[in-house]
Amino acid sequence: TYSLYDPLIELFKKPNNEQRKITLKEYLSKLPRENAKMLHYIFTFLKMDVIRFESTNRMSAANIAAVFGPNVLKPKPITEKQKQQQLASAPIATNPIAAAELAAIAAMQEIKNVNDCVQYIIENIDNLL
Repeated sequence: TYSLYDPLIELFKKPNNEQRKITLKEYLSKLPRENAKMLHYIFTFLKMDVIRFESTNRMSAANIAAVFGPNVLKPKPITEKQKQQQLASAPIATNPIAAAELAAIAAMQEIKNVNDCVQYIIENIDNLL
């Protein structure tokens, strides 16, 4: 669900430790039952039937996460009205190129956090769901 996006991204901005696994398991327990079953089925398949043959297909957990991550874990789409409100409340950039570069860097970091999260779930699927 979209409500878990921000907490998951925040979780993967922090260093990996045992608390991450506990918190992640707690977040995933909030998924609707059908979603959790489907996530478990797909990620178990990817782990057991795709990643296991990484030496042949070159699909590591990181590569699988890069493919599936943005589709599995994404923020709630914003409406046109919300976009307009964001633009209206944003500070006027004195250097539009620098502002665009900062936005691009932030977007890349967010994608990295998404992929790290999905990779971690794939690698630990048996202990999380």
